Amino acid sequence: MSGGNPIKNIEDFRTYRRKNNPFVNTKIEKEPVEDNIRDIENTIPLFEKVIKHIQFNQKRSNPLLVALPLYHRIDGLDIENVIDYCTILESLVCQNESELKFKFALRTSLLVDIADMERKEVFEFLKSVYNIRSKLVHGSDVSLNMFSTENANILLNLENIVAIALG
Repeated sequence: MSGGNPIKNIEDFRTYRRKNNPFVNTKIEKEPVEDNIRDIENTIPLFEKVIKHIQFNQKRSNPLLVALPLYHRIDGLDIENVIDYCTILESLVCQNESELKFKFALRTSLLVDIADMERKEVFEFLKSVYNIRSKLVHGSDVSLNMFSTENANILLNLENIVAIALG
């Protein structure tokens, strides 16, 4: 190597790098213990907040914590109870999923055993109920007369299915 370069061999290069490398020549200063303790004390409330958030989400993820209060709130034979009953069943059998109507009907029909209805009948009934629920929720014209025998039977059958599912 020419041009006045002091590096003539690999050992000279290693020596040069050790002397001129800012990372090698830097001494790490340790923080005083008091600073570390202060940092830990400042961090503890953040951990407590995270743990509370996790515990809250675990409670929310328990479907019975959604289903039971809603079930006990329902009063009378109101056609809008279809929404509440469907919400109860959804919380029990569907968790943030697609194809809700199919999974709602299939899983619920597998969950409940109704003496005078075949599983296929329960499945078809629940699909039709979910259609009614969707129309009610999304503001479509449902034209449901609460005083009709058919609608009263829909509500009574749905209430029976929900009671069995929660059973």
